[in-house]
Amino acid sequence: MYKLVVKLNNIHAKLTRTVIVPQNIKFNELDSILRTIFGLSYLHLSIFEFPGLNTPLWDFEKTFPQERAMDMNEIPIRDYLGLFKKFYWTYDLGSSYIFTLSVRKANKKQKSDHPFIESFECDYQPIEDCHVSDFDEMLYYTLNDYRMPDYLPDFEMEKFNLDEVNEKLKL
Repeated sequence: MYKLVVKLNNIHAKLTRTVIVPQNIKFNELDSILRTIFGLSYLHLSIFEFPGLNTPLWDFEKTFPQERAMDMNEIPIRDYLGLFKKFYWTYDLGSSYIFTLSVRKANKKQKSDHPFIESFECDYQPIEDCHVSDFDEMLYYTLNDYRMPDYLPDFEMEKFNLDEVNEKLKL
């Protein structure tokens, strides 16, 4: 099992999810887990990037990138997570939600055949099709119980539900 602390970058609030994942999964499965824990759909492309490597991991079933890349459907996470303590996942290459994944030691007593969220910070989820700067500002107004200004996108802030998300991860 791996423990991953996943943090949304470029916002003032601390939006993190600590997720425990089996070590025998592939990166496309990790991609699906990340989409689930942050309430993001499969409408947008995503990539994994590693410090010092010029070769990102893409989902070749969805696109064939013009640049050099490796197929996330083929690579087990244990091949990389033993080498890197930190790496990045970018969701929606246009709006670019960029997350930092920090690898931590999982408690050896934690035995599970499915991923689960161990802890989280921030009661809200990122918003599909919303730029990071807009989300950050919307989150600020929501957390402080202020009226949302008219210039912000008309999206609803979705609450994070730990039990519901952990149930989805069991499937």
